[in-house]
Amino acid sequence: MREIKFRALTIANNIMVYGDLLCCNNGERRIMFDNSGTDIEDNIFDVQPSTVGQFTGLTDKNGVDIYEGDVINHRYSEKGKNDYIIWDKNIMSFCLNDMSYENWANDEWYNTLNLEILGNIYQNPELLK
Repeated sequence: MREIKFRALTIANNIMVYGDLLCCNNGERRIMFDNSGTDIEDNIFDVQPSTVGQFTGLTDKNGVDIYEGDVINHRYSEKGKNDYIIWDKNIMSFCLNDMSYENWANDEWYNTLNLEILGNIYQNPELLK
């Protein structure tokens, strides 16, 4: 069973925060995280709804968690072109360069892709050009 967690950019200072997603009745979104052991006083941040991304359950070749919206390089990337993750939690699939990979949790095929996170579409849109 994969861990359910989210990330998003804060409204106040455009910083990426990670944790649990809180959805308010008025459409606002907030990320709540455990701030113990940090010097951060607040643990709930108002975030930009369009930047909310869910953890896919996958990690890249360096052990970094892969979230929806991450820009990645992989073994089959066209030279000079990067892909980004489109996550569908309902069918446990993601898309790379218009190719859909379903039911990854039952396979080890993704190890052969040699995935590496380069950034994300919100903070590094230039990576898609």
